[in-house]
Amino acid sequence: MLSRRYIHDDKPSEDAKKLVGRVDPNSQRCLIENRQDLAVEHCYLLPTYLLRNERIVEMSSLEWFWGMKHGSLNLDTRYNVFPISSSLLRLYEENKWGLLPSDDIVHHYARGLSLGFASRPKGDTVQNGVFTYRFLPLSKAIESMGILHQHDHPTPHPPTPSSFITSVHPFSELQNLESHLHPKFAIAALGYKLGLVDQNRRKELLLHWPIL
Repeated sequence: MLSRRYIHDDKPSEDAKKLVGRVDPNSQRCLIENRQDLAVEHCYLLPTYLLRNERIVEMSSLEWFWGMKHGSLNLDTRYNVFPISSSLLRLYEENKWGLLPSDDIVHHYARGLSLGFASRPKGDTVQNGVFTYRFLPLSKAIESMGILHQHDHPTPHPPTPSSFITSVHPFSELQNLESHLHPKFAIAALGYKLGLVDQNRRKELLLHWPIL
């Protein structure tokens, strides 16, 4: 088991965080809550500590499936970094929630995996851009909490009470989140997190998200 300190020290570089501002469609607001305040931090979607420990995720395998040159994978990129509130960051690091790409993206990568190792992919054909994600509550405990989401930004005026909604399970208001994050990182990260979920919980998740 990785220590909490080891995970907490896994932070994006200042350069990567600055570059996020150039591509983030949400103007560096929290991806889930859609709010921007002093409590917003930057987080790796696919944490680098997973790849530093080859027993967890083998970097060369990801490079192979993504059609990359050996040793060329860089996780400290703007497309693997996103803004998130401090409270949700802690829960993400504890593998209690994840991001699920749209069905068409999942099917795209699934078709590539179905080829197995018999045919090396020519490269990742999904270009950088804006993608749609769904908030996936991996932990049962997440179902008992509400998430305050700001759906309206009446700048330059301050928000009003009607600018916010409280989303609760199954978090239908959080199933169409737009982000610059590249889906290959999301799928790899979610695959790791799902591997930590017990069988009964997986069955429950499949009822709401059959694509899993």
